[in-house]
Amino acid sequence: MSGAMQPEPLPLAFCCFTCRRDEALLPFHYAAIQLASPGAPVVYAVDAAEQDMVLPEGSRLLVTSWDRRGNLIGQNALVGILHTLKQVAEEYNAVPVKIDSDIMLTGTEWLRSIRYKELGMVGICPGQLFCASGACYAIQRPTIEAALAYIERGFYFDAAGIRVEDETISMLAALVNPPGRVLFYQYAYPHAVLASIFKAEHF
Repeated sequence: MSGAMQPEPLPLAFCCFTCRRDEALLPFHYAAIQLASPGAPVVYAVDAAEQDMVLPEGSRLLVTSWDRRGNLIGQNALVGILHTLKQVAEEYNAVPVKIDSDIMLTGTEWLRSIRYKELGMVGICPGQLFCASGACYAIQRPTIEAALAYIERGFYFDAAGIRVEDETISMLAALVNPPGRVLFYQYAYPHAVLASIFKAEHF
């Protein structure tokens, strides 16, 4: 008796919004991704002013021109990130994984559900927040498109002060998905550490 065949999981494509400050980290960053997900495309999205950065061999440069306000702050950066992730999803027919340049990826098992389209977004939380912020998350293309539509309808706009882009994307994903389709793992998951920041001075 044969059961229904399970569909093929979507591949992963990694996208890192980086800058010259973190250039020294990128060889370690890229090598860790390739150990965790061999052969996965890795896109480094760099502002036009810093497009001469030296990137790891095998990675891809994607030049952006939207205003980052220094550290990916403001609505232009928010919309720019979403459009860039959508572009990566389309070009590679993959689930885009946004990963910061100071994060060392150690595995992809936590991404399994989104690869089978069971989730709209999955991410890893920092210690003090319950959202994907400053680490790593994966987001399906339909969720990206729904978040952009939400913004375009005027339901979201910049407020005074600083809103962290990953936290805002986490909230948008939760708003545009049915209940249970957005999942955040705590960074210190039982019996394992899912995320750890590393910096140049560590070496």
